[in-house]
Amino acid sequence: MTDAPADHGTPSERRRSKRVPVEVALGVHSDSNFFSGLTRDISDGGLFVATHTPLPLGTHVSVKFALPACPEMEAHGVVVWLSEPNTGHPGMGVQFVQLSKENEALIRRFMAKRDPLYHDLDD
Repeated sequence: MTDAPADHGTPSERRRSKRVPVEVALGVHSDSNFFSGLTRDISDGGLFVATHTPLPLGTHVSVKFALPACPEMEAHGVVVWLSEPNTGHPGMGVQFVQLSKENEALIRRFMAKRDPLYHDLDD
């Protein structure tokens, strides 16, 4: 994937890829923070980090995680949307801005084996 500017519209306006549910442990690093958390879903464009303490919009992060039956992978991304605690699903959406071709292929293979959460109309 190439470097891309963050788009801060609503999640449904931004999302171009299907996403699939997955809950795996991950580590999130920024210039000033490190924490462990869980994913809620993933796509080939990014993932949702479930957390009660999301980072500010625009924060650049490095995430490390391992999908089921896959080796650990690392991706660099940017926080592009936040979900507040009162929604019942607090956390942050991270858009991948740097992901190796190998890791992108692993994510796509994983996604091909899972039912999507929804499909966009233009898919």
